[in-house]
Amino acid sequence: MATLSGPDLGARMSKVGSSINAGRRATVVKAAARAERIQDAEISKAAGGDGRMSGVGRRKGRPGGAKVGARAKARGAGVGTSAIVKAIGPVHLLERPTAGRVIHSAYATGRGRRGFIGPTLPGQFAGDRRAVLNVPNIGYRRSVRHPGTRGKRPWKIGRRRAEPVIRKTLRTEMAQIIRKAAR
Repeated sequence: MATLSGPDLGARMSKVGSSINAGRRATVVKAAARAERIQDAEISKAAGGDGRMSGVGRRKGRPGGAKVGARAKARGAGVGTSAIVKAIGPVHLLERPTAGRVIHSAYATGRGRRGFIGPTLPGQFAGDRRAVLNVPNIGYRRSVRHPGTRGKRPWKIGRRRAEPVIRKTLRTEMAQIIRKAAR
């Protein structure tokens, strides 16, 4: 093992310090990208696999399916580098429980939009033939009662899974930067 003199050791330590500062942003971005992938996978699993919540956002003839997921964004440079991983789309509908509610057809008009729940009778409500909702195994209705949902907590689960991955990524990336700079 070779010994280093004071000035050589000082120069090497200075190089290590500047390498750490230079590699900090790349390390944080890499850790945030891994956390984003984990969160995306959990949200996609809760939403049904395709990253869209079918029926959410559907309005009068436009296709529904609100896109949900996670996005990471790094901010700052050097010592002040940070990253935020945030939810995209109506993830709160998956995360937390929702209360029961009445869903009306977007095409119903008149009394059909004012809260009646029950079978559709000919001539009872205004609106064209599209003004009905098809409830599987029940039939067509102008409005239906939705019982509510239990929260699946994909964000909470994803965060719990991502935290150790973030720590490991930061630790291994910084160790590689230090090893490379100390040579």
